[in-house]
Amino acid sequence: MKCAGFSDIIAIDEDESRLALAEVMGARHKVLFTCKNGMQGMVEKARTCFGGELADLVLQCVELPGGNSIARRFARNGGNTADLTKRVRTQLTRRTGRC
Repeated sequence: MKCAGFSDIIAIDEDESRLALAEVMGARHKVLFTCKNGMQGMVEKARTCFGGELADLVLQCVELPGGNSIARRFARNGGNTADLTKRVRTQLTRRTGRC
């Protein structure tokens, strides 16, 4: 993401080892998905990472029921979301013939 020009990168996950990997890959901030205040608490924590704003772009990398609607909560008005799980599955299917 840094190579694409993104500077404020945060990672949100329920697994601390994946958050650590995201940090190694360039995430500046981390939010543990299981934080005490539920979804609103996670959104507020993400907002503090961006100085009171939400994200311009949210990449959903894990399949969750309602994942896109969850991702939208972290995007500012006019911001975008991208579901990378479908893209990765499509690429794997094209390369290997199976998913």
